Amino acid sequence: MPMHFLGLAGMPRRIPDYPDSYYGWNLIASYGSYVALLSTVFFFYMVYSTLTNANPCLDNP
Repeated sequence: MPMHFLGLAGMPRRIPDYPDSYYGWNLIASYGSYVALLSTVFFFYMVYSTLTNANPCLDNP
């Protein structure tokens, strides 16, 4: 969603350096990508942990 606001504000795409006026929304978008990366790593860890765990499921979960 922050990238939508950046586009509405006129931030150009595919350039290596952005003007300082877009710093705030660009920082929020960057933090969002870090959260997405960490959640993906956590998801794959949970899948690995579930598949390699030798504990059986309970009869009445």
